[in-house]
Amino acid sequence: SINSMGINQCYPFLLSLLAKTERKTIKDLSNLIKKFLFRYTTCNLNPNVFTDIFVNRAKELRTGDKSKVIGKIKTMINTHNPPDEDFEKNFSALNVSNGKLQKYILSEIEYFLTKTGPEEKVISKSITIEHILPKNPDKCWEAVYDLENKEHKDYINRIGNLTLLSNKLNPKVGNKCFEEKATHSEGYEHSEMKLTQQLVKDYYPKYIKWDKNAIEQRQKDLSKMALMIWKI
Repeated sequence: SINSMGINQCYPFLLSLLAKTERKTIKDLSNLIKKFLFRYTTCNLNPNVFTDIFVNRAKELRTGDKSKVIGKIKTMINTHNPPDEDFEKNFSALNVSNGKLQKYILSEIEYFLTKTGPEEKVISKSITIEHILPKNPDKCWEAVYDLENKEHKDYINRIGNLTLLSNKLNPKVGNKCFEEKATHSEGYEHSEMKLTQQLVKDYYPKYIKWDKNAIEQRQKDLSKMALMIWKI
């Protein structure tokens, strides 16, 4: 999942950790680093500032006291961790075009909703990213967005406009309007993904048209959840 974020600053440290530490410690610390780096980059901060720190800690890990080195990493994280209010604010406006990062974020939300983790519930390759407002909307979307002036483009990759759907159901809903996607005999409410089931439960028929207000409201709701998922 760190790889899906396109962040490699911590790799030297994690590789050194593999050779020196038991599995549980590696898992706990890598999860902490993953949460921290996601929060940091979501707040539009550059993680490159930590490259030298991770490299130096990796060197120390090979020759020094393991517990002290891990303590230094935790101190760094606590010192530089963005405030919750900054993370929530930035998450509520997050626009992500990278497919791997989209899937990482939505998968973490799915694990949270189902009270599982990657070990218990693997999000397989057959699960795809579904754009509720499609990249290439049918004409029915003209009643909601000014398609001619590309008004919808700013909202397509907003986290509030994304969900998870199997590659079997995704073609069935295609570029249809939200109402059709929600009520189709092979649509959202028949998905095995809790995130997509909840989309129908919480936002249909309240937002039949799936306009900008719907996307922004859902993203605000997801940002509250994100605070709990990426809590440090």
